[in-house]
Amino acid sequence: MDGETLETCNGIEFSDIKFEESLPNFVVKRLAEVESYVAFLGSTRLTGARVEQLLMLAEGSKDCIPKPELI
Repeated sequence: MDGETLETCNGIEFSDIKFEESLPNFVVKRLAEVESYVAFLGSTRLTGARVEQLLMLAEGSKDCIPKPELI
């Protein structure tokens, strides 16, 4: 996430990102300034991504977490 787009682990980019919960100002500032890795619960649509709960925020060099295979 570079403050302008969110790129998923499979390469899909979203430019419209909505946060359902209020984020502290320092988190918003970090998301806008540096490339970041975020893990969140939410959903994606053709028009953008909706973040319901932010789980993790780290430097952009983290590897993607594989999606679990449900039985």
